[in-house]
Amino acid sequence: MTPLQDQRAVEIARRGLMAFPEDGPDDALRIEGIEAVLACVHAPLQLRLPKCGLLIEIPPFVPPSLVYYLALGDYEQSDIDIALKHVRRGDRVLEIGAGIGNLTSQFIPREFYVASDINPHYLRYLRSYATASRS
Repeated sequence: MTPLQDQRAVEIARRGLMAFPEDGPDDALRIEGIEAVLACVHAPLQLRLPKCGLLIEIPPFVPPSLVYYLALGDYEQSDIDIALKHVRRGDRVLEIGAGIGNLTSQFIPREFYVASDINPHYLRYLRSYATASRS
């Protein structure tokens, strides 16, 4: 863990939170830097989530702040940890609000998995996971 991740983990535990509550000045500068990098990238960006090791592809519509929190391991990691602890092989899964599929990608392929989201951009991305898992 980096010193920033350690500091955030202490603060999250102290407050009894599942995620860090707000951006600080350092976060804003880092997010601006990520935004500049994303503006220069013309191919899909891949990111390995630091805590679970999952390699995900970042769609172009994902905001820089989300990329930042994914890179830190602060975004949805608690959800992934809980799901990995409780979802067993053979379980049927319904994921509502799947977003770009961080959790989805942990559990497919499987016999029965339904992932949904209200955002049509995310739905296209989730369909690409499903297609890839069948190949």
